[in-house]
Amino acid sequence: MNKETRGELLIRMEAALDRMELDGAKEEKDEDYIKFKRKYDAIKDGADYTVRSVALEMIAAYACMIPLCNYGFNNKPIKPRGDIRKVVENASAFVKELNGWKQ
Repeated sequence: MNKETRGELLIRMEAALDRMELDGAKEEKDEDYIKFKRKYDAIKDGADYTVRSVALEMIAAYACMIPLCNYGFNNKPIKPRGDIRKVVENASAFVKELNGWKQ
């Protein structure tokens, strides 16, 4: 993973906060905005931080939902074969294995 300076991280976080505000996030109402703003303020004040990519976890989470979105010719959902929880567990194990390879 590419190392970025505290300043670069804060610039990216400011841009993300601006996008959230443009989408209607309000500090007193939006829990995600509040949490992210708290992290931003802590890093700005000198707190230690670690940047970690969650892309693989996000891909696995969305991939696990694909079977639930399939519709047949009769416009009824096609039930996935097997247990959807097993799909999630397998995807999670795969992500952990990929993360182990990166280190």
